[in-house]
Amino acid sequence: MMKLNFSTLLFFLIPQIILFSFPYVTGDLGFWTALGRDMIDHGRIITHDQYSVLETYPMVYPSWGISILYGLLDKIGGLELIFVFHRSVFLTFQYLIYKKIKPSDLDDKFFLSFILLVMVGAGIYCDRPAMIPMIYLVFSHSLLTSLKENTNLMKSACLLAVVILWANTHGSVFFNYILLFFLVVEDIAFGKKINPKPIIITLLIIFIATLINPFGFDIYPYAIETAKVSKFRHISEWNSPTLLTKDVFMEVSLFYCLGFLVLYKGVHKYGIKFFLSSSALVFIFGITTYRNIIWFFWIILLNLKMLHKPSQDNQTTIGLIFPEKVATVVMLVVIFILFPPLDRYFYDFTRNNNLITIEKYHESTPFYAVEEIVKSKNTGPVFNEFEFGGYLIYRLAHRNKIHMDGRNIIYKQDDFDMYLKALRGEEGYADLLNHYQFQFVLIKKRSFGLSQILRLDKSWRISYEDHRDILFERI
Repeated sequence: MMKLNFSTLLFFLIPQIILFSFPYVTGDLGFWTALGRDMIDHGRIITHDQYSVLETYPMVYPSWGISILYGLLDKIGGLELIFVFHRSVFLTFQYLIYKKIKPSDLDDKFFLSFILLVMVGAGIYCDRPAMIPMIYLVFSHSLLTSLKENTNLMKSACLLAVVILWANTHGSVFFNYILLFFLVVEDIAFGKKINPKPIIITLLIIFIATLINPFGFDIYPYAIETAKVSKFRHISEWNSPTLLTKDVFMEVSLFYCLGFLVLYKGVHKYGIKFFLSSSALVFIFGITTYRNIIWFFWIILLNLKMLHKPSQDNQTTIGLIFPEKVATVVMLVVIFILFPPLDRYFYDFTRNNNLITIEKYHESTPFYAVEEIVKSKNTGPVFNEFEFGGYLIYRLAHRNKIHMDGRNIIYKQDDFDMYLKALRGEEGYADLLNHYQFQFVLIKKRSFGLSQILRLDKSWRISYEDHRDILFERI
């Protein structure tokens, strides 16, 4: 039975409404979706780049299984369906978290506010492939908890099957090891008795299973190599979030405020040993890399019992009691009725040449500029802003090759350095544009560098310009 009251509705509705109002969609998601389409069309796993003009290294795609799923969803309903799919996954997370607490706990206004903020933080990367492994985290946590507590054998077996499948299709098994380490340290610190034998055996099974993938053992060192290259090239999402920027102020501020609140409450409740808990360790882990902040929020959600005194069993709540399935359906209906109108976030209808086109995700992608490329019928390559590459690959596929995208590990360091020099308009930029015969330049508007130099170059004309982006086409 589920108690469907006002607090419960807030628990489910507020994060969903916020998620549906987030700008859509990120560049990386565009690439992973395009890759999935190609894998489906070719009937095989693709390891060599097909989208860039550069000579690139082969790539291990640890998210190959998720790419195929994205490709299928895209073929059915486009990125809009993936948009809804991500929120459905998040709704599943909410339900799993809800099952870990008592409905009466939500009547505590502080606790309800706290958990809502944590869920909002957990949704920061909602439209990135990086969000999807959260479900892997939830199932891994449940599996390890089940093994430690020697609960139902059938439940453990089913959870193990899910974890093995997920580790094989996403390559997130590293997080399983990290999570295991955190949980074991936590148990030791809090004086809990553990039986290491089933955990070690399960870990070996998962390790062996993850090697049965299209890339074999390469799926392991690849993650470390990606982090190393990204750090060296100062890719923002892999760097420390210590220095705030305008673009990440909300997410980083929320992370630090909740993080220090968790540390305060944990130390107040458990003493100095709380610093050995998974919550504290993941907070420290998150400080090292902006990309890892997301894992902190989910660990907090999984460890709510450590941070909140459970309500008394005889505490009552105001609300109606429904069978669980009925309550779930009611909440789904309410969510899809109350969130802001879809067309505000998905698309606007416009008429071009008497044909209706759908202008998608223009709030967070160079949509209008890319549509100009499509209309031009020019299939020449595009020199592009690094972060635009994923969306360009999704929209243009193999029609126009790009320069670079978020798969920074496949590009040589010399090419990456030359990209930065060209963007700044330094000596040699023209040689780069001519060498690869770029027909378009799509970059952000700046008061310096290439976006100003090409304005004065008679070999180029401005095809599109707005408050953020500018598109040049070779004359």
